Amino acid sequence: MQTLEVPLGFKESIVFAFNLGVSKRYEKREATVEEVAGELRKILEAGIGSKEDVDPATRERAIEYYLEIALLGFILPWVASPREDLKEVLLSAITEKVEETYEGYQERGKETYS
Repeated sequence: MQTLEVPLGFKESIVFAFNLGVSKRYEKREATVEEVAGELRKILEAGIGSKEDVDPATRERAIEYYLEIALLGFILPWVASPREDLKEVLLSAITEKVEETYEGYQERGKETYS
């Protein structure tokens, strides 16, 4: 079986989103998840931008995906002791899931278009 890799920059974007959430935890200690979710969404919307060549539905899915990862970064320090190995395992698991999903899309694409 061929090993597929997530497009370049994707792993860095995952780490960025996670760390964005962690930084919000320390910046907004008393904020609710709902409040922070709104702030994180605005940051991600500005960062992802509204390029004309990107389908609005695809852009929205990307924003939601990175928002979920950022919220993990926000929530995790509140519910678990800080451990670098936990962060590494979590980010590795997220990347593996992305690679599995990416591979599945490619395989389905071959079946659909072959």
